[in-house]
Amino acid sequence: MIVNIIPIGMVFGLMGWLHIPLDIMTITIAAIAMGIGIDDTIHYIHRFQAEFAKDNRYYFSMHRANNSIGNAMYFTTLVIVIGFSILTFSNLIPTIYFGLLTMVVMVAALISDLILLPKLLLLLKPFKKATHPRSLR
Repeated sequence: MIVNIIPIGMVFGLMGWLHIPLDIMTITIAAIAMGIGIDDTIHYIHRFQAEFAKDNRYYFSMHRANNSIGNAMYFTTLVIVIGFSILTFSNLIPTIYFGLLTMVVMVAALISDLILLPKLLLLLKPFKKATHPRSLR
C-alpha cells in the first residue's frame, strides 16, 4: 500500500504548496490514482512472483519483471497521461487542475511502482524459495 499512497501524498502536498483548493474534481484524483496504481502494483508483483519461481533469485527476477511488465506499465501510463492531457485545454479551471494533477500522479505512481516496489521486494524478500525451481526440473 505504501507504494500507492506516496504518489497521492506527493500530489496533495503539491496542491497544498500551490494553494490549489480541494474540490470535487481534485479530490477524485486520489480515487483514480489508487485504482490505477494498485492495478499496476498487482501486475508487477504477479510478474515478479512468476519470474522468482524460475530461479529463486530476487535480483534477476526484478530485472526480468522490469523488462517485461515494466514496459507494459510504462506504455499504459503514457497513454493515460496523454488522455488526461486533453483536459488541460478546457476553459474550466478545476478541469485543468484535474487533468494536470492526474497526469502528475500517474507519472509518480509509475515511478513508485518501477523503483520503490522492486526495492521493497528486494529488501523484504516476501516470497519463499521453491525447493525445485522450474528451470532446474
